[in-house]
Amino acid sequence: MDRIRSSRLVAADVASQLIGPVGVTFVGVTVMLSTFGTLTASLLTAPRIFFAMADDGLLPRRVGAVHATFRTPHVAILICMALGVGFVLLRTFEQLADTFVTAIVPFYALGVAAVFTLRKRADYAPGFRVPWYPVVPSLFVVSHDLPAGQCSRRPVESLGHGSGAGRGSCRNPCVLCGVDASAAGTTGPGRG
Repeated sequence: MDRIRSSRLVAADVASQLIGPVGVTFVGVTVMLSTFGTLTASLLTAPRIFFAMADDGLLPRRVGAVHATFRTPHVAILICMALGVGFVLLRTFEQLADTFVTAIVPFYALGVAAVFTLRKRADYAPGFRVPWYPVVPSLFVVSHDLPAGQCSRRPVESLGHGSGAGRGSCRNPCVLCGVDASAAGTTGPGRG
């Protein structure tokens, strides 16, 4: 256990002990593929969030501009690029990973919690229904609220002192504004 606590690459160290050098290579390739997959998803979705917010009147209309040739939200893409470059230049990898994980978890929970509201709508007819409803979405929301709730239950650690998952994320204004905006809801002109 002491080796795990002091290790910066826990998965690679465990794989090295269990399988040898092949295990380390496997873990490295797996982490790389996972990182590129997450990056691709973020590159495709994040600008569209700014685009939708501009459409709802929550951001200036210019942010929602669509490129005449490529039909992409080019201003929103440029904003995401600038934010990404800024974060990379101003933070360490560990800080970025902690912030990203802690920032995204509440939105996963909110997305799953939407199932409760959607199921109440008369026009709700999904192609897939959550099995064992309401147990599965309830467990998901509760289990994802526990790490996110560390910001309020452990304020000293969450203000950025030390390192580890969730620390430093509560002082990030982007995270705080995002959580507050999601709690307020979006009922702008384009969404009703």
